[in-house]
Parts: sequence; C-alpha cells; structure tokens
Amino acid sequence: MSLTPAELVQAHARAHSLSVLRRALTRTCDDSVSLRSLKVSVVEQACLDPAFRTWAAEMSLSDSAPDPGIALRIISHARDANECANILPVTRSLKRIIGRSREEQLVADPQVVRAAWMAAEHLLGQLHLHRLLSVVQAVDLIAGLHGPRGEIRALSSLQFPGFAAIGVENPPLILAEQAVHESLHVTLAARIALDTDLKPLTDERVGVLSPFTSSVRTIERVSHGILSYAAVRQLWRAVAKATTPELWMELPDRGKARELVARRLRTLDARLALAMICLFDAAGVEVCNLIRDLAVDLMETELESPARAVSARREVVTAAGYSTKPVGLDAIQRAELDMAERGDKVSRITLPFAEISKDGFALVSTLSVAASSWVIRSIPDPRLGQFSNVSGDAAHILDADSKSEVHLYLHRDPSLAREAALLDSDDRAGELLGIPACCCEWFSREWPAAREVGGDVFAVMVRKVAREGRAIVASECDASAMYRGGGLCWHFPCSPSCRETVRIVRERKVRLMKSNPGLLMELERAYRSTITILEDGTYLDRSTSRQNAVIVQFE
Repeated sequence: MSLTPAELVQAHARAHSLSVLRRALTRTCDDSVSLRSLKVSVVEQACLDPAFRTWAAEMSLSDSAPDPGIALRIISHARDANECANILPVTRSLKRIIGRSREEQLVADPQVVRAAWMAAEHLLGQLHLHRLLSVVQAVDLIAGLHGPRGEIRALSSLQFPGFAAIGVENPPLILAEQAVHESLHVTLAARIALDTDLKPLTDERVGVLSPFTSSVRTIERVSHGILSYAAVRQLWRAVAKATTPELWMELPDRGKARELVARRLRTLDARLALAMICLFDAAGVEVCNLIRDLAVDLMETELESPARAVSARREVVTAAGYSTKPVGLDAIQRAELDMAERGDKVSRITLPFAEISKDGFALVSTLSVAASSWVIRSIPDPRLGQFSNVSGDAAHILDADSKSEVHLYLHRDPSLAREAALLDSDDRAGELLGIPACCCEWFSREWPAAREVGGDVFAVMVRKVAREGRAIVASECDASAMYRGGGLCWHFPCSPSCRETVRIVRERKVRLMKSNPGLLMELERAYRSTITILEDGTYLDRSTSRQNAVIVQFE
C-alpha cells in the first residue's frame, strides 16, 4: 500500500469508529434518528476525535450495544483532529480499556506522558531511524503507565486503533523501545485491517508456537510479534553502533552498556529466528514472505529467510533459551515422536499449555510443528484408569489458560503437519495420523453416540462382536492398552482383527525393536492377555464373570 504509517492508522481509526457508530444506529430510538440526520462531514470529524475513539474502543470491548445518545453527546463536542499526539486523560473509559490490573498505573499528568514520548522520538531522530520515527509518530493517542524504573510496561489494543501506552519511569532507550514496539503493533494492525493482500495473516485455522509468549498463538499474533521485535532489534542495532550508548541507558559504565546491548541483540536474534521457524512450520513460506515484505515496507529492514533458520533448528532453539530434549512426554508420546522423526506419519501430541515452554520448543528442534487453533480440557475417566477420551468445550487458543491443553502436529514435512492441523478440526486427519480408512469410517459412525457415554469406542466395538459375554480380539487391535499408558495401537480399530491395524502395529513393533527396544518394552507392559469390561464401562485386568460384563481375550 502507498499510505504512510500515519495515514494507515487514521484510516483504520476512522473505519473502526464508523463500525461502532453503525452498531449504535441499529437501535430504535429518537437519538438513533438524530444520528442518521447528521452531516457526513460532522461524522467524519467525530470519527477521529480522541474522545469518540476512546468510547468506540470501550464499546468494542463491551458486550453491550453502543448507546446512540452517548454517541450524539460526544459528537456534539468533537474537535478537529490535530497532527500531533493526543495525551489521553485518565477517564473511566480508558480505565476499562486497559483493564483493572493496570488502571491504577495510569499517569494523570499529561506533561509527564508527553515528555516520555518526546524523549523516545528524540532518540530515534538522534539515531537517524527516520522510518521507525514515522511509525512512532503515527500513534496519536497516548497514555502513560507508572512502574519500576527500567521495567518495560507498555500496551496497545487491536480494538483501539492509534493508541499506545508506555511506562514513563524509564531511561530514553527503554522509552524508545516501548514506543517502537507498540507503534509497530498499531501500524501493522491498521495495515492488516485495510490491505486485502494480507488476509492470510488472519487465518485462524491453525495455531503457531510463539517464543515471545512461550505459548501457542494465532498466525496474526505471531506475525505481530515478529515485526514488533524486528523493529526493536533495529533500534538496538543502531544503539550498538553509537559512540555513547550509556547515556541513553543512564549507566555510568560504557563497557557495561555495550555488554547489555550485545546481550539484548543476541536474545532478539534468537527469538526472531525461532519465531520464523514456527511460523514457517504452521503457516507456510507464503506467509513468511508476506512478513518479510512488510518488514521492508514498514521499517526498511530485512528479516532472515526461514529456510536458513530451519536448517539449524537445534541451534536456534538452544540459542533462544529452550531445551532440545522433551522431558514431559509419556511412553506413547515418545513413540509418536519416533514415528514422526522417521516420517512414518504425522503424530499428534497433546500438551498442557503450561508445558509448551518445556516440551513444545524441544519438539521444534527436530521436527516441523503446527498446533491446533483451539484448546481443550480433558475429562479423566476413572473407569479407564483416568485416561481421557472426551474433553470439555473447546475454546480459542487466545482464550487458553494454564489448565488448557493444545494439540501439536509433528512431521518432518511442514506441509503435512500443517495439513493435519487443518483437517483435524473436523476429524478428517485420520489418514495423515496413520489411522486406516476403515477405522476412520467406523469412528465417524460410532463416535457421536459413544461420546455421550465417555467416548470408549473400543468398548463399543467389543460389545458388538461379543457372544455370550466373551470376545476374542487380536492383540494388535488392543486399544485398551492406551488406557494403561502403552500398547502400539493408538486408534480405535473397526473390528477385533482389522487387517490394516494389525499391519500397522506389527510394523511399529519391528521399527521400535530396532530403534528403541527399551521404549518398546515399556509400551508392551501395558498389554494383558485377558480383561473384563464391566457394564458401567470399568476395565478390570482379569477375567471376571458379572452381569452384562464382557470378557475380552487377546490373541
């Protein structure tokens, strides 16, 4: 696009204000009629008024419909937009926008906020970072936050175009970093909202591991992270070339200042390289190229090709401060990892959100990883030894908490990992996950009813073939071993002797016997020669004759 950063942000702010205004017009009342009668020029002026934009942002974050009466009152006092930054007063609306956890941190004195922002702009000018300066100057609604000196405490909001807040009790370099980081978020949000060529960045069908938050985020959020941290890196690179960096850091020791700059740059380089790997895995090279083009367009800087980072996965993960050895995987997950590393199939591993930093990036060190765009909360079933076949309602990954779980899809080929993540949202990834077509069909047919009673599709199959309370099942088709933490059948077979399942399990056994016999022994400890499935679905590791129970013998 040919718009300047300031023009982008103003266009985004106008569009956002108009969208809220349209919602107010849907209400049937006299004030709504009065709103409709306003001249277009009056509405256009109001849409860029700081008070109206603040109210519009509050309404975007609220479940309530915008009140046309309030809109009219604000419009009647709207003033012409000015070219300089507006320091926002501390109002109830602004407090609601930034949230309860930070409302007490808002700086009431506008001169303090203005001085901090001007210090950031002044440093960018001294460093001749004119393109970054234009990005920072595009932000026209500014607030300040109190906080410990030297601590980065800043924010912006996708629902509040043109707004940023920074921690004011900081040396010039930290003020500049905050302003650059948040301003890039603001400008990129505007660009994505207005540029249809960037639609791939808003695809929320797949999740991306983010080294910026040590969690899973959307393509758009990781893209924001990459570009905002790339802007920050550009700032620190300029500081590294400066003669007196200690002045902007308010440090007495130049050597110490240079040491801190070098350390900061190493951290930024490593996190950016890892983020590009994760984005490449989950979103593809086309999205990575869009991000690289945006880096050039918005701040005249080049990002490393993802191909180079991908070729050094382990080194990048280590440099970013993560372990390359997953430590929290159970036996089945470790076997799944083995299958994915050999390229046998796409493996799906479910991790708690809290374990992403410990195990998620370790998986990235050897494989391509894409994530689900939703999270779950497993419901342990005491009848199955606390194994979970069902989960509570799924939630969006941006609504995840520490107790949420996310699916990770692993393969040597990123396109296959990505495809599995996309298909699995509709339970269509079976073939890629190594599940025979016949078993996929069986599962699709039986799952809706089985889910209502705990999701034990293996028990459904057993009861269908049982005669006089007994069933014979091929040992390769023993999916109940999963409930005991092992076995080699990790799907629900369609029959007690499914040929494809038997073939797959035998092949797994042969391969594990060669590559990891210790793991194979661990998995096989979960096998039993005979089990009993009681009427209520409870499993017993022995043969027991009870009413409506089924004794299963494995051969």
